[in-house]
Amino acid sequence: MKKQNEYNFLKEQFKDPDGHYRLAVFFDAQRTDAARDAANFVRSCEAQDIGWVIPKISDDRYLEPGELQHFRHTYAAMLEAAREKGIKIIFNVEGAIEDALLREETERGENLMRAKRLNRREYPCSPDEDIKINLPKVGEIMSVVAVREFDGELTDLRKFANDGVLSWHVPTGNWTVHIYTCTDETDVNYVNTLSYESSMTFIRRAYSLFEDIFKEYETRELDLITYSNVAFSTKNRHDWDPSFNRIFEERYGYDPSPYYPLLFATINKEASHIKAQMFECRARMLKDGMMRAYADFASEKKLKCFGSLAEPKLSACSFVNGDAILATKFAPGALYDRAYMYGTNSVKIAAAASYNFGNDHVTCELFRDYYKISKQIMYRDMLNAFARGANIMAAHMPKIEEDSHTAPIPFVKSETAPTWQGEFAFFTSRTQALLRGGDHIADIALFYPIHYIHSKVNIYDDPHFEGFEYPATPDNVDYMTVINSISTYAGHDLTVIHPDSVEKNLYVEGSRLVLDNGKNKEYFSVAVLPSSKMISLVCARRLLEFFNAGGKIIGTGEVPSMAFEYDGTKSADREVKDIMDMIFGHDARSESIMRDYSYNKNENGGEAYFLYFSKTSADGTNMVSSRQISNALSAFDIAYDIYLPGMPRFEATGALNNAYKEFVRLGLNTAIPGGGMLNHIHKRRGTTDIYYFSNTTECDYNHTALLRGKLSPEIWDPHSVTQKKIPCSYVMKNGEIYTQIDLCLPSSKSLFVISDSAE
Repeated sequence: MKKQNEYNFLKEQFKDPDGHYRLAVFFDAQRTDAARDAANFVRSCEAQDIGWVIPKISDDRYLEPGELQHFRHTYAAMLEAAREKGIKIIFNVEGAIEDALLREETERGENLMRAKRLNRREYPCSPDEDIKINLPKVGEIMSVVAVREFDGELTDLRKFANDGVLSWHVPTGNWTVHIYTCTDETDVNYVNTLSYESSMTFIRRAYSLFEDIFKEYETRELDLITYSNVAFSTKNRHDWDPSFNRIFEERYGYDPSPYYPLLFATINKEASHIKAQMFECRARMLKDGMMRAYADFASEKKLKCFGSLAEPKLSACSFVNGDAILATKFAPGALYDRAYMYGTNSVKIAAAASYNFGNDHVTCELFRDYYKISKQIMYRDMLNAFARGANIMAAHMPKIEEDSHTAPIPFVKSETAPTWQGEFAFFTSRTQALLRGGDHIADIALFYPIHYIHSKVNIYDDPHFEGFEYPATPDNVDYMTVINSISTYAGHDLTVIHPDSVEKNLYVEGSRLVLDNGKNKEYFSVAVLPSSKMISLVCARRLLEFFNAGGKIIGTGEVPSMAFEYDGTKSADREVKDIMDMIFGHDARSESIMRDYSYNKNENGGEAYFLYFSKTSADGTNMVSSRQISNALSAFDIAYDIYLPGMPRFEATGALNNAYKEFVRLGLNTAIPGGGMLNHIHKRRGTTDIYYFSNTTECDYNHTALLRGKLSPEIWDPHSVTQKKIPCSYVMKNGEIYTQIDLCLPSSKSLFVISDSAE
């Protein structure tokens, strides 16, 4: 499509969206008459403005005998009904299928798919003892190493292991021998997500269960494949693979075998560097394993795919699912689960994967396992997700419990969608049509501190642990609260930048940073470095280049003093410290400074604020106050993209939506005046600017909005599908022309401002 036709195309799609812009919904097909009910539900979707249906056939990971046939009958009935009504069906790879296939594989005596786990055995030694230890006969030995208690010194013992026996004379000191093996995970039935071959075998077998049914409908009625709950799933999240040492050495240039004890504890001065690289390697193996296999299989079948990670709180993602941006590289996806306040945060990370790696789609699984949900909560969460970057909604449709104390949602129902589900879908499809694709416009780049997150992880042995295993968030990891301070307090949008993008797609042009991956191009005037002790040299050098070219930088909490790169010397660490001193000044690294911030500038116009920690957020992490971050952004001579002078502001404590009853019970509602956020996103498609504003507070917004540039604005209301020109005026601010409009945005509502420069 030619760029100059984007405006007319968007106008047509806004009025009558194509099927692939319509809402996807999950259908609970667990009853004995599911095939008939599922077919009837699919037939009803046409009138409800629903375009996609995802069968949810089992809540349990265990399939009873005969249930697979139940799955097949349900899919067959849904696909036939979908052909009749022009609806699309999505193949949902449920946990029950994974469990059944792994049990079946075990019964056949095969071992192609099963997850592998890392095991540790310890043998305390006495000084001057001659030890003989029989090496484990099950699994592959990954490391045989001795640890000295006094200083954490590591001694590689592999050369002392022969014919299955370790023979070693223990030197002076208190030593413990560690033996690490990689074995099959037998306690639970999960696929080896770190192995591309195992993952692809699983996906092919899962699809083959239905292939005779699917074949007739592929690429027409059957158009997508979806997955969920991707994580490290072995006991205590010990997911491993026999190929780890080889892959690690190929990537980092040294053998990791002598350093395995560092995975469990920070026991010496080298630990943070090596630990970060080992967990970074595991994260990349997940990305190149299960996640790449899904993308490749979908491409092979000419299908699309989307999915979500297991946990929407991603501040400590390394322990649960590696690197949340890399893990969603091929199919960016977010998750709102159990009315969980961190779901809104997960959208920013999924959107970052899209912007960094050039993917138009950002999916969001909404309302999974919600408890006591009202229509107000549903709309607020969806509005937050859209304004933070999501553009494909896959919604569970729970039972609505209206709150008699809350005003009804002011939405116009369509004639063809008289139910609230139809009303919901009617709004969604039009919003998705405008937000999918195009360049994301933001002035602020936030550098993703994933290397530091990797360096703070420890895995552990706890055979008695039950339930969802989740670590404490590292106390100095503040990037989520910084994101929220910038967006919900200062009122500016931002893009989270992954280190891979810094290396491959981010460069300095004039006094701006430019992200260009061929599909998404963004220009940043401000870089934000959240608290982090560790940073890659590529990121540090790019920040210094930006600063020297006149760029503006904000650092929070703690400046990096270590490099992710490690060669056994401190040369890379010294370079990082020198770079941080050149950017922020020596005071930023001093622990004796008792003030709110330090400031540094250079002769080229580069400016840097370092903001010290000042309080603790709701999730236990340290944070810089939102007011400080907002003041620092305002102090720069930057003409930001959007200003909302009357927006409500609140400290970003982590609780982003206090409409949930459990949050009110905990008292978190007192932290957020009005009960939500005023949010926005700006996309550009060809010559057309698309601004989306949402209001999830309980207060109407009736104030001005300033949009950078000389625009000819129109209001497009996705709830009523009205389009109209609006009055505007032009004003100067920070040396730039802005279009000033009156923005009237009722509570729990959203709207688009559209402007086309060719009109």
